[in-house]
Amino acid sequence: MTSDAIDNTVQNASEFDWATFLLGAPLKITVIIIGAIVVNLVIRLFIRRFTAAVAKGTVGSEKAESAGRTKFSATALEAQRTGIDEQTIKERRAQRAKTVGRMLSSVTTILVSVIAVLMILDALGFNIAPILASAGIAGVAIAFGAQ
Repeated sequence: MTSDAIDNTVQNASEFDWATFLLGAPLKITVIIIGAIVVNLVIRLFIRRFTAAVAKGTVGSEKAESAGRTKFSATALEAQRTGIDEQTIKERRAQRAKTVGRMLSSVTTILVSVIAVLMILDALGFNIAPILASAGIAGVAIAFGAQ
């Protein structure tokens, strides 16, 4: 390298506008990451509340049980139909609700993460159209394979 090239590089480095750079892509990426974390936490909170409500039983059966009409509740009717005691039915319902809740939480985390990564790639200037097209084609192939 010659002396002119070094001087030119130093001059270009000193003229670099850090404020514009930091308010550009890094700020967008930070906002995307924080937004993805917040959205993920909020959705998981709703899933947790919903599965807790399902694990306890439906609102109608709780009202019927509190009014003393347990023979018409969903749990009582299922117990009569299957011959299994009501406590076992309630425990199984709670286990199913917790399992579905965990699965929904995992799916939510994966979907939010994939969307955030695609948004970050777009903020960095990558063309995400081929990625989306490939994902669509892969989805169709998986759907046909699943049949």
